[in-house]
Amino acid sequence: MAIDFHGERGLEPLDYLKIVLRRWPVVVLVTIVAAVIGFATAPKRSVAAAVPHARSYSATYVLALDPTSGSATSGGGITSSAPNLASIAFLTTAGEVPQMAAKAIGYTGSPPALAAQVSVSPNSTVGTLEITATDPSATRATKIADAFATSLMAYLASTAQAAQKATAQRVQATLNDLEAKVASLDAQIANAPRAPNGPPVDVLQAQKQGYVNEYSGLFSQFINSQTSAPAASPLVTFQTATAVPTGYVPPKKSKLPTSRGA
Repeated sequence: MAIDFHGERGLEPLDYLKIVLRRWPVVVLVTIVAAVIGFATAPKRSVAAAVPHARSYSATYVLALDPTSGSATSGGGITSSAPNLASIAFLTTAGEVPQMAAKAIGYTGSPPALAAQVSVSPNSTVGTLEITATDPSATRATKIADAFATSLMAYLASTAQAAQKATAQRVQATLNDLEAKVASLDAQIANAPRAPNGPPVDVLQAQKQGYVNEYSGLFSQFINSQTSAPAASPLVTFQTATAVPTGYVPPKKSKLPTSRGA
């Protein structure tokens, strides 16, 4: 037995052991609580590194001039004019094409707003036109580029066919006028013996021959325009659109929490 300085009996190691044995449920509970608190206050470990994600996507549809297109010789060969890529680039995002593209993808907003997501780059050196659409969605960017490219080709084909038809109508009107003039000269030539004061017959015949020659040239072109295939778009697909990331959102800098509840 131990005696302290005041003469009182101290606790032996055996006495401590007896106390622990009598209070073991409390000791176990305190140990478990301490372990839980220690686990809860331990720093979190990062499961995976932060990965940047795409902010936007762009999809480019490439069109190229078709050298075999009838639009290069508008009106079935009656007139000829090379397509102006700069003018076509302007038409891609203005006028009817944005309306056609919006309808094609079911866009209910303003067509000019949809066209604002599109940029067009003509290249006269190689004869190509690049139509690029940008959108937060890769699928939507591709659909927009496809819609504007196909709508442009449809619009150009429709315009070329309308011009072809109008040219044929003008030529037909000219042919009808020439026929009337030739018929009038035939009547004057037939009546020349009874009209001594009228134009000489040789002059009338020369005029008639001039009209006949003009009629013959226009008629062959008119037949060509009527038998040729309908005018098509001067641009054809060179490469369809595929979306690619154009910008990334950087990962946020993670801060180690001081506890799991932080």
